[in-house]
Order: sequence, then structure tokens, then C-alpha cells
Amino acid sequence: MPELPGYSEEHSSSWGGRVMASIKGIGFGFILFLASFGILFWNEGRAVITAKSLEEGKKQVITISHESVDSQNENKLVHTSGTTQTKDILLDNEFGLELCGLHLKRIVEMYQWKEEKKTSKTSDGKTRDEYFYKKVWADHEISSEHFKRPEGHINPPMPLQGKTWSASEVKLGAFFLSSSLIAQIHPFEDIILTAQGMEKLPPGMKNTLKLFENKYYRGSEPLNPKVGDMQVRFQWVKPEITVSIIAQQTGNSFCPYPTRAGRKLEMLSLGKVSSQSMFQTALAENATLTWILRLAGFLVMLFGVLLILNPLMTLVDVIPIVRDFVGLGVFLVSLVVSLAFSLVTVSIAWFFYRPVFSVVLIAVAITLVFFVRSYSLTAKPATSKNTDLI
Repeated sequence: MPELPGYSEEHSSSWGGRVMASIKGIGFGFILFLASFGILFWNEGRAVITAKSLEEGKKQVITISHESVDSQNENKLVHTSGTTQTKDILLDNEFGLELCGLHLKRIVEMYQWKEEKKTSKTSDGKTRDEYFYKKVWADHEISSEHFKRPEGHINPPMPLQGKTWSASEVKLGAFFLSSSLIAQIHPFEDIILTAQGMEKLPPGMKNTLKLFENKYYRGSEPLNPKVGDMQVRFQWVKPEITVSIIAQQTGNSFCPYPTRAGRKLEMLSLGKVSSQSMFQTALAENATLTWILRLAGFLVMLFGVLLILNPLMTLVDVIPIVRDFVGLGVFLVSLVVSLAFSLVTVSIAWFFYRPVFSVVLIAVAITLVFFVRSYSLTAKPATSKNTDLI
């Protein structure tokens, strides 16, 4: 939880100054508004190309054995499963830690001050900025030089950084894995640190570190940490991991497979997974990413429109009741405009990337409209006839 505010200040500007500031924001709003069209249009193209590439690969992939290299499969899209092997020794010289594995990760955290800012408006229209300071464990150095009130909240330099080592030679049966495939194998597990392991530490560290909750701790009281205290833990990926791969066979290795649709395919899944399941998972992930980016594009457009219309709120800023009413109206208008333009952009993109499908949708829509209109026209005379009989 944040501590009490370390510093707060109030500032105000004239009504004319706020109007001018909001007018200047219009330009940035237009930039965001225009950029959102590019995001939405690009995302639809990316989604279609990815889906087509995956569908293409799904039809062409063949499953092979990883135990031997068959030259007849050269440059083909192949799928195979097996257990990785490596003899590479990964070494962290600074801690004297070495082991055989696919990856070795050193995670370093330091106890530091962190500044948080909260902005609110007072009853008289002024703006109040409150700066909260709390102590957190962070795996990166937090610079206190730019704190609003650095006095009493100084962070020392972080003497050690985190780092990751990876094996360079990893085999899957008769094949060697590329570095890009090796990077996708990441079921990291914690390395259990022991008192015997501390004996391998360099003399300088052995005298300053202590073992606490499976971490090397630098500080006097682990249960009551002070700013500047540091803790280090390690994780690794074992040398033998069962994986499934889809990629282009190149000699006794693999590389990304170029599809006619435009995307290169190189996939890895943990465990023994069929090619069809891997493609289904990739298609589902593509659909999820598409909706996430659609939402992102919509939010960028919404924020841009809000900036463009912000001067309307600033004009009535001195009248709280009117300001709230206008603010609600501006938000609703921005929401509707952004939603409409986003839908239109997505529709145009679909027409550009999937014209046949778009034409079919349009034809179905026209047919439905024609059917509804025809039904309504034929229903009216029938209703009139029944009324006459009554």
C-alpha cells in the first residue's frame, strides 16, 4: 500500500490558458485519430495473412521422425516431436554457478523507493498533484533523480543486473535446433540454492551474501529490508524437454518456412503435440491477438477524438454542473464516432483483403433486406383483407 504523500502541490491556470492548452491538444488528437486507422487496417491485413499462412501450412505439413534426416524432405514444411539434448555448460562467473541446461537465468531485485503521482481537482477548480512514495522490490534500477521530492527517497545505484544464458547447440534426435527455436523453450524452474553452493561463491560475495528463502540476500535483516538491500535467485530450463516443432527442414536443422500467403512459419510447443493441434492453437491465438489489436486501435481513436473535442469541455470548465453535463456528452459522442469509424475501417480492410468474402456478406445483407421488404409489402394487403371481412 502507498505511504502517506511525500509531497503535494496545487497549481492553477487562467481559463484562457486552459482553453489554449486544449486547442494545442487538438493536433495530437488528430495524429492519434489518423494513426488509429493505420492500426486497424494493418491489423486486419496481418490477421488475414496469418490465417491464410496457417491454413496453407496446415494442408502442406508432413510428420517426420526426428531420429534420422531424410533428404527427400529438404525444404518441406515438417512436423516432429522428441526430447531435446545438449551438452552445453551454462556459467555465471560472478556467482560461480554452472550447469548443463537449455537456459540459465539470474534474477536480481533491489529494494527501492518508487514514486506514484495522483492528480485531482479541488473544489475551486485548481489542480492538485500528490506524490506518493513507497518501497518495492524491483528488477531494474529506479532513478530517484527525477522524483518530485527526492529528499529522503534516494535510491542507490544497482550494482548487479539480471542476465540470461542460453545453450548454443541443442539437438532433437538427428537434428540441431535453431537459436529462434531454442528461445521458444522456456518452462523455467527455480534452482534450489544450498549452503554447499555458497561455498562456490567468490570470496567477495561469500562474505556479504546470506541464504534466505532460496535467494542470495545482501542486507542485514531479510525480514525487515532496507533501501539498497538486494536479493538474487536463479532459474533454469532442463536439458531434456519434450517438444513438438513445425518448421522447414534445412539439412539437419530447421528454419522458418515461407508460405505463399506471406508469413513464415516456425512454431514450437511443449510436449508431444500433433501438427493439427498446433495449427488450431496458432489460429486461436491469431484470433485473440486480432481482437486485442482491434480494441487497441479503437481506444487510440477514442482518445484522439476526446482530445479533439476537449476544448468544448474547457470552455465550460468554470461551471461544474455544465462541465459534467458537457463532459458526458463529449464522451458519448466520442464513443459513437470512434465505434462507427472503427467498424467502417475494419469493413474496408476486409473488403481489401477478403473481397470475395465481403461480396458474399454484402449479397447476403441485400438479400435479407429485400426479403424483409418483400414480406412487409405482401403482409399489408393480407391484413387489410382480414379487416374488411371483420
